[in-house]
Amino acid sequence: MLVESLLKIDKALFSPLNKNYCFYFYYLSVFFFTLFVFLIFTIGFTTMTSKTQSLTIEQVVWLLINPLVLYFINRLYYSMCINSLQSPKY
Repeated sequence: MLVESLLKIDKALFSPLNKNYCFYFYYLSVFFFTLFVFLIFTIGFTTMTSKTQSLTIEQVVWLLINPLVLYFINRLYYSMCINSLQSPKY
């Protein structure tokens, strides 16, 4: 009885999730890509309208690298998740 209960808890908490949970990584990649594009437009608009130099090139690069790397990582996770749950083709 105790063993069966522990096995049910183990299955509920640690079993693999289904394919629908892969969309978590998809939505994160869409969010970070959107953030990346938004930052490009914001930095461009700020640069064109500002009378003083507000950001250096190094600051712009660091601002743009973060969402771009996070986009790539989540896209990679999504690809791995979807491909690992597909049925094998022999």
